[in-house]
Amino acid sequence: QNCNHAVRAARFLGLVVEGFSGKDLADGISMYILSMASQLMRAHVCLFLDELGLGEGDVLEWANCQVRRHDDAFEMRLRGFADAQIRTGVFVLRLLRAVAPECTREELILPGDTEEERAQNARYAISCAHKAGCTVFATWEDVIEGRPRMILCLLAALMAEDLRRHEEESQAAPAA
Repeated sequence: QNCNHAVRAARFLGLVVEGFSGKDLADGISMYILSMASQLMRAHVCLFLDELGLGEGDVLEWANCQVRRHDDAFEMRLRGFADAQIRTGVFVLRLLRAVAPECTREELILPGDTEEERAQNARYAISCAHKAGCTVFATWEDVIEGRPRMILCLLAALMAEDLRRHEEESQAAPAA
């Protein structure tokens, strides 16, 4: 019954849930669960961006700006959420260093030249994002496979955390 309610609620939110029912969710059919979960994650990100009057391009621009501002020597710049460079995990870790430097250690960021280094970077990035307080929907596999929707979700979560931290700083600062 709860699963049927979840499908009705998803339909109400405008998610595409045609072709499956609450029973499919209750039966644990991963294709339907993942479909619904990814749509909910994307809706969460879109709502966050809409509230700020921003779009996906703004998230990409913000991420590139943060990384460049924090580390002038770092040359990587993402051209899109499907950019193959994201798969090394290095860009996400550099962004985390800019947003939450206390959550990452420079010496643990690997070049990402091998499959194993990319996997270690991706695992470390997701762990650091959690440690920073981000709402993380992405997995380390999403990073090394370069799934654009999940990369958007991850970068938007980092952006939200950065905004939250700046808000806290401004509230803690004494009024002039």
